[in-house]
Amino acid sequence: MISYQRKEFDTLKNIELKENGNQIDVVENNKKEFVKAMAYAKMGREIEKQTEALMFGISEIIPTNAFSLITEQDLGVRLAGVPSINGFLYIFYIDFDFLIVDEMQKYVVYSKYDQNQDIPKWLFEILREYDENMKAKFLFYTLGLQIPKIHLFDKFKIGCFRVPIGGFKAFPLKIELTSDVKYLPLGHTCFNQIDIPPYPSKVVLKEKLTLAITEGSGSGFFVG
Repeated sequence: MISYQRKEFDTLKNIELKENGNQIDVVENNKKEFVKAMAYAKMGREIEKQTEALMFGISEIIPTNAFSLITEQDLGVRLAGVPSINGFLYIFYIDFDFLIVDEMQKYVVYSKYDQNQDIPKWLFEILREYDENMKAKFLFYTLGLQIPKIHLFDKFKIGCFRVPIGGFKAFPLKIELTSDVKYLPLGHTCFNQIDIPPYPSKVVLKEKLTLAITEGSGSGFFVG
């Protein structure tokens, strides 16, 4: 059915996503319509009041018409700034790629894995194989810390990311073993943690990890 149930206190309320949605089955021909309607309901209509309150609060600080003059990337840079650690800018550019992965690996914490097992070894090999864009996606997926591409000196367009204050030594990445290889690696940005099942090969791990960190990227959620 093109509808869903929402719990309100102790009552389950049925919500139709379109007129007479309770009488329409979800099939191949309308599955995208269902997903789009569900996404809008969950990420739009259900939080409409909260979003309006948030926008009202922001407008008290930044005039609403000012948003037409900048992009979301510009706003992110103005709010978060350009990151640095120990005086060095971490950018995804040539020599810095391996420094970033090396530091992450140096301080990584293992749960139900150890550094001599295949999965952790394969993970850092894969990260070194990734280009700068994929490294950024991995860090966003596991740490939730990223600044989009910015312009420096009006000449160079580079991508950079923010790591926690104190670096990976203070807030290390945690790799935890999970049991079911049917699932993708799962990032927990609140805990700087990624759960990885014991996949049988590096090829499988790279395929699953790449799918996990790229699915839904860009606008956050999109159904074409």
